[in-house]
Amino acid sequence: MKKFFLIISLLALAWWPLSSLAITFSPLELSSVVKITSKLPKAAIDEIVRSTVGYLSAEDAYAYRQQLEAEEHVGSGFFVTYSGCALTNKHLIYDANGAEVNREIHLWQASDPLAKPVDLGKATVTYFRTLDDVAFVCLENTCGRFFQIAKIRE
Repeated sequence: MKKFFLIISLLALAWWPLSSLAITFSPLELSSVVKITSKLPKAAIDEIVRSTVGYLSAEDAYAYRQQLEAEEHVGSGFFVTYSGCALTNKHLIYDANGAEVNREIHLWQASDPLAKPVDLGKATVTYFRTLDDVAFVCLENTCGRFFQIAKIRE
């Protein structure tokens, strides 16, 4: 009986169009997706380096500080307003240990998935909610551009 169901399942899968099993996005939908980068705030870096006292030498602690200052947090989001505001995760733009918003938040966009993203500019955090890990960031200067928003279809 198990062999019968297995054979029927395999035959059904062979005749079923594989494209119907995949999630597809139109170019218009892809244009609403953004890459978001941010860096840790100075207070968070100070706290992290301070926690290494007794474990790292002064030279190693300095090198570690340089590494933390250069490090970028990278995530994604999508535009929800035509004026350049995006929805993302709070943990990407907010340091919970230092209770401070990250610095140098930038939004990036690519014309297609294989293209290199273009920096749209600096963004500021306008809202975040810890319970849901949700944040709302907006471009500081849109340079007169409007952006494609994400739309959910039924």
